[in-house]
Amino acid sequence: PEPLEPGHAENSTADAKQRHANSPEPSERSADRQQQSAVRSQRSADRTERSNSPAGDQPRAASGTAPEFGPSIVVPFAKRIIPLLGFAYNAKCTWQPGTTARFLGFDIDTAQYQFRIPHERMAAIRAKIDGLYTAALEGRRVPLHELQSALGTLIARRPALRSVQVFTRALYRAVNRTNQSHWRWVSIDGAATEELRYWCERLPSLNGAAINETPPERTLYVDAGASGFGGHIEQGGRVSRPLPNELIGTSSTRRELYALLETANELADELKGRTVRVRMDSAAAVANLQNGGGPKEDLSELVKRWTRWCDDRGVRCTYEWISRRANDEADRLSKRFDISYALSAQAESMIRRRWGSIKF
Repeated sequence: PEPLEPGHAENSTADAKQRHANSPEPSERSADRQQQSAVRSQRSADRTERSNSPAGDQPRAASGTAPEFGPSIVVPFAKRIIPLLGFAYNAKCTWQPGTTARFLGFDIDTAQYQFRIPHERMAAIRAKIDGLYTAALEGRRVPLHELQSALGTLIARRPALRSVQVFTRALYRAVNRTNQSHWRWVSIDGAATEELRYWCERLPSLNGAAINETPPERTLYVDAGASGFGGHIEQGGRVSRPLPNELIGTSSTRRELYALLETANELADELKGRTVRVRMDSAAAVANLQNGGGPKEDLSELVKRWTRWCDDRGVRCTYEWISRRANDEADRLSKRFDISYALSAQAESMIRRRWGSIKF
């Protein structure tokens, strides 16, 4: 170590003596410690008193803890701040927290995540439908405006009512026929009567639709060939069947919709109560399913049958078009019955010798 400079030792000694002279006496240090202890005790008592007092009596949260915002704090604050922001509220406002709120004529249920129609509105809809159905059964014509009012009410409640588009097409056709003839009274035919019966029987059970689509639990692939149909559930069962004779040669859309209905019927145990994503390579069939039918009555009837099938088994479906390549397994299953036959030259010669010229 370097040698100390002259006088350095004397300066260090003098500094130590000065610090000792400035330090408090033992009695003073004891008094300071007692005072600090008393302050800490008082703070602890204050925290205990605030934690035991009602929520509304707490002007601020204890140090180091998050504030507790309950209705007694939030509601008065909201009622004060809303007018200051330029908005107004009325007697219909609900200030207590809950899982259901009424908005634009719907009950929005955040617990079940559904749109629902309020009970009093359901009763009014049911009264309209019952009156029309009774008139149809008795063969009476109904005022055009009454049928239009009932249809408008159903369509307006579409977010909460499944199957509205599917089971109003015949009723709309009756309205359109009346408008074209300039009559003010409507004759309800058999197809429209069946739609009214559907709503009379199933309206209460159909009330409630998911706010958004839930993830599918099963994926169903379906395809129809010229003579057969096939389908399978992803990592599940498979179906391959021949088409009935009356469907051979009909439109591919009709065969695809029939294939969906029969494939699902074969695999019902795996689909019951599930959310199902249906994948098909027929854009027309998917469009009919998404739109609740279409202008072709025979296709709309198949969509109705499919909708009833889903309602009866608690199946909820979404529909998706895919390419034929992506639907290769269902395509292979549907073509098992597409067998072509040709006459051999020998057989053709024998037929011509016996019956002469043959025209096809």
